[in-house]
Amino acid sequence: MKVTQIKPDHRRHDRFSVLSDSKKMYTVTYEGCGDGDPDVVHLWSCNCPAYKYTRDGLCKHIAAVVQYLDD
Repeated sequence: MKVTQIKPDHRRHDRFSVLSDSKKMYTVTYEGCGDGDPDVVHLWSCNCPAYKYTRDGLCKHIAAVVQYLDD
């Protein structure tokens, strides 16, 4: 997968485009941290079908962005 940070616009969220292995483009958005929970929950969203239908709110595109940011 190829991850690219989208140039910031008037919104305050960080956005990334992810070109999947199937050659489809998805957008991953970082919306900030959780509500003060000691386990600091980061809030991510993705516009792929897997994200919409998973209970844990994760998908491989979000994982790819997190890995991209860690590198």
